[in-house]
Amino acid sequence: MNETIVVFSATQFTSQQLEELKYYFGIYKIQPLPLQLYKRWTNVNPMGTLDVKDLKPLVEFLIEKKKEGIKYVYFDGDKGMEFYMIRCALEIGMIPLYSTEYQTVESKDGERVKKHISFRAYHDYDRVR
Repeated sequence: MNETIVVFSATQFTSQQLEELKYYFGIYKIQPLPLQLYKRWTNVNPMGTLDVKDLKPLVEFLIEKKKEGIKYVYFDGDKGMEFYMIRCALEIGMIPLYSTEYQTVESKDGERVKKHISFRAYHDYDRVR
């Protein structure tokens, strides 16, 4: 099957990740966010409360992608925005994926380097009760 994944992220997938998406999920096409939504996704003010009303254009885009038959989505960004968007994706019947990783080294300046291990699908709470 030739699946597409919508990507809410500022980072690019590695060749290893692209191969994994093909092999395990049948995903052959990566669809990034349109520029205006990308700017909204990547420029969240880290101060104060997250106003979920600001997510409306992102949610509308996600719903439109679902109507087009796209079932996979990947979120990487502000954790609060991820939480709301993952819940939205699950509610409309999409399959949100996330990347598992582990810390490989810690550099001299304290930066932790992480290595991608695999993709997993989020599941809604009803599936794990």
